[in-house]
Amino acid sequence: LPGVREVVPVVRPELGGLRATVWKLWFDQWYAFRAAAPRAAVLVHGMEGFLPYSLRRRDRCVATVHDLGWQVHPELYDRKLRLMYQALFPWVLRRANRLIAVSQYTADDLVRRANVPASRIDVVYHGLDPVFARPQNRSRTSEEPYFLAVGGVSPRKNTRRLIEAFSRWRSHGGDRRQYQLRITGTSLDRNFAENGAALPDGVSLLGYVAKAELPGL
Repeated sequence: LPGVREVVPVVRPELGGLRATVWKLWFDQWYAFRAAAPRAAVLVHGMEGFLPYSLRRRDRCVATVHDLGWQVHPELYDRKLRLMYQALFPWVLRRANRLIAVSQYTADDLVRRANVPASRIDVVYHGLDPVFARPQNRSRTSEEPYFLAVGGVSPRKNTRRLIEAFSRWRSHGGDRRQYQLRITGTSLDRNFAENGAALPDGVSLLGYVAKAELPGL
């Protein structure tokens, strides 16, 4: 796009570990602003729900908040992640000119839990990638019917309940017996992994599936 340029460090650390975490905080909170002209006002959109501490008074900003799960169900979040939200999110609430909530539920949580005036919140639902709107050519017409769940086996996504509900529905027999439940994603419930929970009949884990391949499913 005309007038748009990306400014990133020459070397990024490998993902994972303390060094990568510190680098990301440094980049998000301070370094990214080197791309801004010294005297120009900047419009910042924090799409991950965070805003840099290096914002100046003349800058304007909006943050998208996907949920407040780390407050609602802290037991489902890693301690480091909870501490990061606790350290960074109050600044977002104070500094953001506008907040975008991806659902009315999240908007209500912002009002109820964070005391954000409803007048500062706009509800904007997630869009649909055009790749999923195009009809797909399915060559395997004889394949058994199935349900697809994207996101792995995670307590935050209530996948265990999904598996239980599917199994109960399928157990009623008849045409339901031919259906399968296929789950994509690499996230795995810790207890699910450690205990080696057996998958019910008709349920399978596909692991990571590239975005380009998802429409074919």
